[in-house]
Amino acid sequence: MVIKEAKLGSIVPMTISVVLRPGLPHLPKLNMVASLAVVRSIQWVTSLKPLIKWPNDVLIQGKKASGMLSDSSVRGLGPKRATPRRWMRMAISR
Repeated sequence: MVIKEAKLGSIVPMTISVVLRPGLPHLPKLNMVASLAVVRSIQWVTSLKPLIKWPNDVLIQGKKASGMLSDSSVRGLGPKRATPRRWMRMAISR
């Protein structure tokens, strides 16, 4: 996992990049899990009430505060030998 914090006053103060290797059945759920993690983190740190705009944005007071980008690949032959991989990048802007 890579966490970068930008300089004060920049548009995107924090980004997180991570490569996950979930089981194949869990691959479609990862965007939802990432969005929920960002919302709960914002709630825990602040008194704000963020909302999720599916599939990959988090809004605070109607304005976009975070977004997720993801890409998946599956390697291997057959469902028992397949190795899924998902790259995710999350950015929190305000």
